[in-house]
Amino acid sequence: MSQVRYRANLSAKDFVFAAQNWGRSVILKQYDQNFSRQIVSPTDPDKDIGIPQIFYCHNVMPAAQGFQSVGYLNQIENTNIPGTAFPYQIIDVPSMSGVAGKLLFSLVDDTPGQTVYNMYSWAEGDAAWIYQTNVTLSSAQYNRLLITSAFVNGLLYVYIPLTGCWSWNGSAWTPVTLTGLNESIVVGIIESFGYMIAWTQTTVAWSSTLTPTDFTPSLETGAGGGGVEGAQGDLYILYPHIFGFIVFTDKNCVSAVYSGNVRYPFNFRKIIGGGGISQSSVNMGAIDPESGNLYAYTTAGLQLISVTQAQVVFPELANYIGGSRFEDFNDTTLAFTETDGTAGFIDHCVHVVSNRYLVISYGILTLNPLTYTHALIYDTAMKRWGKLKFTHMTAVENPANASGEFTTRSNFCLLDPTGTLWQVDFGFMATSGGTMILGKYQHSRDRMITLDQVDVDFVENTANLNVYDMVTYDGKTFQTPVLILPITANNAPQYPTRLTGMNHSLIFQGIFTLDSLMLTYHINGRR
Repeated sequence: MSQVRYRANLSAKDFVFAAQNWGRSVILKQYDQNFSRQIVSPTDPDKDIGIPQIFYCHNVMPAAQGFQSVGYLNQIENTNIPGTAFPYQIIDVPSMSGVAGKLLFSLVDDTPGQTVYNMYSWAEGDAAWIYQTNVTLSSAQYNRLLITSAFVNGLLYVYIPLTGCWSWNGSAWTPVTLTGLNESIVVGIIESFGYMIAWTQTTVAWSSTLTPTDFTPSLETGAGGGGVEGAQGDLYILYPHIFGFIVFTDKNCVSAVYSGNVRYPFNFRKIIGGGGISQSSVNMGAIDPESGNLYAYTTAGLQLISVTQAQVVFPELANYIGGSRFEDFNDTTLAFTETDGTAGFIDHCVHVVSNRYLVISYGILTLNPLTYTHALIYDTAMKRWGKLKFTHMTAVENPANASGEFTTRSNFCLLDPTGTLWQVDFGFMATSGGTMILGKYQHSRDRMITLDQVDVDFVENTANLNVYDMVTYDGKTFQTPVLILPITANNAPQYPTRLTGMNHSLIFQGIFTLDSLMLTYHINGRR
């Protein structure tokens, strides 16, 4: 039988969140209703249905022509931090005017289960995390520990819920009083149009236009507040928006649009179709760099929310994270593993880093500290997905990037549970590398194929990459992966093989930038 040469698709925007839900990739379509060649819209995701592509990866990000593996570079060590639990929560906050760099702030539970928490911060120029002071929290405060921040009139403020507010002077934290508020019931703070906004479970207050810590109601200073019209429950979290801010309850969300009227600076309006965010959720919202609207993981799934309406985006993502199975791939055994979600639901949070990467961190629920093992990354510029496998607490921008000397990619960092900061390394020779599986390549519905050769472009060093062929005989049951050795050592190596099966899946494990993948095979017998 003559050989068939087939170039694999490495640019499909459709992404498989769960490998068990990915069917066979039939190259010869025949009587196939799964894919319409008449669909040509560049924005219609249906154009990718049925095209053979990547169906699992970790530590892999989209590249210009395909995919590339990534590694991790150490940026900040966790020195100067005693104890066994670091940290409970970390926030990435902007620095005040005149202070170089960004700032990381953390509360550290040095002795798990105790009520005394130590405050640490890291700013550009610091050699390590710097101890600042400590706070004592009750069990109620501990269970609702969502640290928030506000940057108002050139000053930075951080609020620990039901506890108090601190300001940053460039080198140390100083307690400040929010005049006119009962801080024992205040949940958090944000900023909007020059106002500091504070909220309790039932009310929202905005500060004076003269003094951001003065909330005493006054027609002269503009300070005021009250209940939120349209709110269908307790107020759990507020997020800034380019037109004001958005208030979330556990059932719905309400927009507060800036009016320019000093007496009534914000007009409240219920957002059509907007879901809620529960009390236990942390970091569920982030601003979309393109539209200026808010990405938020709500009770309706991941939504893009404007001040008037909410739109569900990436419903497949919500189906996976909200499902009952947690999927992973073991790099040692080369086998998929699934964890029953009933043992602990898949927890998650949302960030946007470098005004480009939408980061959805997730993992089986763990507490004290709250950590995630994986992150799905949506590149908003390239409109494609990648995935990281790295235990972390949050995604942040590189705090040393004060003068813009870092590119967008080198600005993308993860902070692990020990307090160590890691930069996601997009270099061609990034250490550790990633894992990617493509397939399930099948010529037709009823014929087996023998894979003769795999041509790869581009691999810097074949010693840093292992390629496996994982075949099935019945179309669905994976056999033990077989390592394929290259016959060339240049950056476009060839991997010969003679394995026969109904379909073939290729595992790439190591360091690679996969721009082109060519399969050579011949048709074999019927199953």
